[in-house]
Amino acid sequence: MPERIVNVKAGVPEITEQELVDRAKSGDESALAGLYEKYHPRVYRYALARICNVQIAQDLASETLLKVI
Repeated sequence: MPERIVNVKAGVPEITEQELVDRAKSGDESALAGLYEKYHPRVYRYALARICNVQIAQDLASETLLKVI
């Protein structure tokens, strides 16, 4: 069974990660924001560990997520 994502916003049903990706691809801005919020910290930490520059790591994380999503 796919992993369920719990959205803390009241009134928003739980959806799977795949459903969130599908919604983001179809233009749902809240789904895009949800994916960005979920993965940005992880991608940022990875970039920072490799680059050792906060500003460049932030830029790389944001650009990477926007290209992937």
